[in-house]
Amino acid sequence: RRVLFRSENPAFDTIVASGPNTAFPHARPTERVVGSGDLVLLDFGGVLEGYCVDLTRMASAGRVGAEAESLYRAVRQALEAGVAAVQPGQLTSDVDGAARGVLERQQLGSAFVHGLGHGLGLDVHEAPRVGPGSPAEAVRLESGMVVTIEPGAYVAGLGGVRLEDDVLVTDTGREVLTTAPLDLVLV
Repeated sequence: RRVLFRSENPAFDTIVASGPNTAFPHARPTERVVGSGDLVLLDFGGVLEGYCVDLTRMASAGRVGAEAESLYRAVRQALEAGVAAVQPGQLTSDVDGAARGVLERQQLGSAFVHGLGHGLGLDVHEAPRVGPGSPAEAVRLESGMVVTIEPGAYVAGLGGVRLEDDVLVTDTGREVLTTAPLDLVLV
């Protein structure tokens, strides 16, 4: 039996959003009932041996439409590009740019309204910030740092998709610490 997520305490309040509410990166609970074909965003984290975990996955209530499926694929490609860019010596702005470029090439640049990620450790949000900006604002990644890579695309009326992994910078590259499947889970 494989354990996908284990924690001693929550790291932050879980975000669960569905349908059009997924278009808000930090959606709050509403009375809205999940409908057939809705995207469902799950952003959750925990604390294990004092260190925080932070991940986001997507599900759907039945089959989603072609637009939502395309949005999911674009964000997954952005996640993969962002993770692949993590390595010691890399500027955080360049890691952001790798993921952001994927979304921009698919005309979703304006739908990515936040930075790519953040440091993760004893607190859920730590330095360095992994986001756009000038090289003067950027930080060079160092072996031993843990960062989140969490691209998102948010489209009013359709919804949003965000995927997030926790990534350790190693001496020679990276190690993805989150092992939960990335597939769009059909419920």
